[in-house]
This record gives sequence, structure tokens and C-alpha cells, in this order.
Amino acid sequence: MKTASLVRDSDKVAVVATLWVTQSVWEQTRGLLRRPPLIVGQGMLLQHCRSIHTIGMTYPLDIVFLDKYGIVRKCVASVKPLRFAMCFGASTTLELPPGGLAHSTIRVGDTLRVHDVDGLSNPSHSAAIDDAGNRA
Repeated sequence: MKTASLVRDSDKVAVVATLWVTQSVWEQTRGLLRRPPLIVGQGMLLQHCRSIHTIGMTYPLDIVFLDKYGIVRKCVASVKPLRFAMCFGASTTLELPPGGLAHSTIRVGDTLRVHDVDGLSNPSHSAAIDDAGNRA
């Protein structure tokens, strides 16, 4: 799994300081199952994903759906265990801890970009992946 941060384009603020980006089908399928709960400032980015479930989770999640350009299309606070959430216009899903949405100040319409942990950011790399599997 790749470690990065997630930055809002408009003000260059790191809205998620520690971001785990899934790199394989297995990582995406497992997601946060059997992992310690996220804390504020952490998140997991699921690529090619427009719906999630919290079956098997023991804690709620805040969810952010992004389109292929990294634009936030929908935010859902406190998705409890045994629930589903989806967004038809999304191509990437961000999972945050409960309260993560409020802390990060992420809003519908924000453009978010993945920045490498080493500090060498590439502004052309959006949080989302296009339909061909390439970074938008």
C-alpha cells in the first residue's frame, strides 16, 4: 500500500496528512477490515470504487466520493457498521475516521490531489483515476 497525503487544490492544505492508497485488488477488498481504527488525520483511498460497505467493521466511517478529476461529489458522515454508501458519479472513495469530515473541512466541490510522502508533489496527479486506469 502506498503512503501519501491528500491536499485540497484551492488552498494547498493537507486535508488528510496520512493517506493509504490501495495498490492491489486484495488491498482494496480488505480495506480497513481487521485494521486498527483510523484516527483524525488518517484516511484510506480506494481507487476504482464508487460504493463501500461497512460489513465486518466495528466502528463508523466518514466517506468522501470523488470523480475521476479528484472533485468531491458526495460526503457521508458516520456510516455505521453493516451499512452501504455509494455515488454513481464517483470513481474513487476516501474513507475517514468518524469526525474526519468535520476536521478536514472537505466539502462537495473541492478538488483533492494525492501528494507523495517524500514531499515531491505532482499537481497533475489527482486523487482519482480515469476510466483507463491512469491518473487523471
